[in-house]
Amino acid sequence: MKKFIAISAALALVAGSAFADVTWSGVVETTVVVVQGDDDDDSHLTGVRPGGLARLQASVTRENSIGLFGAMARVGAAPGAGANADGHIWWEPVDMFRLGMGTAMGGFVDTIGRQGFNRGGTPGTVVSLASEGAIGYGRPFMGNDGAGFSARLRPMGDMLHIGVHLPYPTADRRTYQIFAGTGTSAGMRVGVHADLDFGRIGFGYAANLAGTTFDWWDEDEDEFVEFGLRDAHSIFAMFRSTTLVDGLGLDFGVRFGFGGEDPFSEDDDDESFSFSHLDLGVGVNFAVTDTIDIRFRGTFGLALGDLSDIIGPRMGFELEPSILVTPDVRFSLNAGVGIDLPGSEFDDEDPLVYFMVNPYVRVNLSGPAFGVGFHVRGTNDGDNTTIRWGVPIGMVFSF
Repeated sequence: MKKFIAISAALALVAGSAFADVTWSGVVETTVVVVQGDDDDDSHLTGVRPGGLARLQASVTRENSIGLFGAMARVGAAPGAGANADGHIWWEPVDMFRLGMGTAMGGFVDTIGRQGFNRGGTPGTVVSLASEGAIGYGRPFMGNDGAGFSARLRPMGDMLHIGVHLPYPTADRRTYQIFAGTGTSAGMRVGVHADLDFGRIGFGYAANLAGTTFDWWDEDEDEFVEFGLRDAHSIFAMFRSTTLVDGLGLDFGVRFGFGGEDPFSEDDDDESFSFSHLDLGVGVNFAVTDTIDIRFRGTFGLALGDLSDIIGPRMGFELEPSILVTPDVRFSLNAGVGIDLPGSEFDDEDPLVYFMVNPYVRVNLSGPAFGVGFHVRGTNDGDNTTIRWGVPIGMVFSF
């Protein structure tokens, strides 16, 4: 028995020393829409809708004679989505250069960030962070996702940053295709940014990113079919500042996407279909006082070339004023609207309008946070208006 205790103590000491410098973080969230309804045919209740997630992450850094090493591992699960896991390892032989491989490698090329895009610590179902149908709020800002190799160079210290991401070769993406991408797999990404006194300026390039989507009538199926276009090339320009005005955080992004496969090539080989698009995005977070802040985000998308005959300008706006009622209670009102205008060939059609109103309250409980809200979401196509509503509640605990 004493021998067993001694062995156990030795193992505990080894494990403790191995994980002493590991940083653990995680979040557990449970949400449910306790009552919801719509007016598709007649006003009626549609039952509850549970949700939630759980995620655990560990990260560690070690330094030895050949440089600084780091690693991150993350596992998570969500109802309906199953379990997932990702992670990466990086090596920094000198201060100005870092190599990495794996997934979820933020900070190599996606270094601009987004103000006003998320209010952390609030259960996800309680606050709806997008007016339905509006152009994707993240599209004008280049991200870094997928598994692959990444490299970062800082030739002027923290002032200049150059990042490159290359996806792994796979069964449907051979080595020579990792630069341009293939099918629904993105290709390489390159990001450059400079930190100046007035803010951060960045530029980026990405291959084979998801682009514009639109609905088209399929005569054979006798229904609308959604087309998803991928841009062969996307060019980004981004700006971020938290110093222009005291209490103001500002992000601005521009994306120009062009090239890609002709979605109608099988229908008519004698005609070519050219498409490109321009996306603009802005995010603002302004602290009016110590207890009142306002968050705003908006996007504008413009189709170019033959694509403008099918879809017109698209725009989305979202505003969220918030007040700290007590040190532990915050009230927020989230409201948004999205407008999809028809293309030039359908100028007699009405625009499609999406809208959302979502007041909610967040209460800190000395560790976990509790949230309750009420959301109303609707669409109007000129002839019909559809309304959906719900009362979500949730709790979240993060560490």
